[in-house]
Amino acid sequence: MFQHALAQATFQQTGNTYKAFPIGTPGGPEWLQAIQQTYQNASAALGLPPPPDLESYSLDEPADWSSWTFILSQTTASLQRAAGLA
Repeated sequence: MFQHALAQATFQQTGNTYKAFPIGTPGGPEWLQAIQQTYQNASAALGLPPPPDLESYSLDEPADWSSWTFILSQTTASLQRAAGLA
């Protein structure tokens, strides 16, 4: 639902569309790649710099999980603000 709202708000703010990849089952490399590509596309559509690396984490490791969730939350908040959702 967030991705749909973000895509709609991005279009309303900028007139730009972007490809959102299917997220699927959490945790695997394809899942991380889909998130990275979707966030890169959304950032470009909003005129923002590319997001930080969201792919190179081992989510089985507690330290990586903590770092990844923090970075993802900060990146998500930036996209929300730029799209007028926050």
